[in-house]
Amino acid sequence: SEHQTYKAGADAPLWFMSGVDAAEKAPSAFDKNPVLFVWDGDDASAFIPDRDSATILDLGIAKLHFELGAGG
Repeated sequence: SEHQTYKAGADAPLWFMSGVDAAEKAPSAFDKNPVLFVWDGDDASAFIPDRDSATILDLGIAKLHFELGAGG
């Protein structure tokens, strides 16, 4: 099954969706893109549901690309 990259309602701001789009296109250490971005209506967060020592690098890569895509 394909990995879900974000959870957000219809109220998610454009900057959040732009950030998710950029993170989805980012490279990942093991081509897994394991990061999940969440918009809860007030705040954005990012985490790796099935984290191990190899995927923590992917969190940093994805967060950087999210920030670039979201406009800083």
